[in-house]
Amino acid sequence: MILGDSAGFRSIETPLRKKFPDNIEVGVRLSNGAPFATSFVQGEVPKELARTGRVLDYDRESVSADEFVDQIQGEYC
Repeated sequence: MILGDSAGFRSIETPLRKKFPDNIEVGVRLSNGAPFATSFVQGEVPKELARTGRVLDYDRESVSADEFVDQIQGEYC
């Protein structure tokens, strides 16, 4: 495998051993040291988003994953 060569990777679906909790919180520390966290209730996320490459932004609007990353980078990086 060559560094940077994505051909050596693939996605593998693995069934969950346990059910996700109803309330999910995700937190990270940004490269500038600032903490960032968000949470959601599973029922708030439309099932239609599954496997589409789309996510919900802060306003709970459906956007592409790339648009979301651009929003985050523009506001926090």
